Amino acid sequence: MDSATVTGTGQITLPDAVVKSLNVAPGDQVAFVQTDLNRIEVMSQSEAALLEAQRKFKGAAEEAGFKDEDDVMAFIK
Repeated sequence: MDSATVTGTGQITLPDAVVKSLNVAPGDQVAFVQTDLNRIEVMSQSEAALLEAQRKFKGAAEEAGFKDEDDVMAFIK
C-alpha cells in the first residue's frame, strides 16, 4: 500500500506507483472523485471527465425511446 503525507498547505506528492498507474506526467491534472460508497478515487482529469459524461447521459437513450442499436441507427439516418 502506498501512502502520502499532507503538507501544511494541503498538498501531497503522488507515489511513483500511483503516477505510473494513472499514466500521468508532470503538469497533468488529477481528479479526486467521491464514489457512491463515500470513498475518494484518484484518476486522471480526462478519465474523470469521461466518467462524469457517462453519468449524465445514463438513461438518455431509454428516455428518447431507443430500444436497441437499430433504433439508434434509424435515428441517425
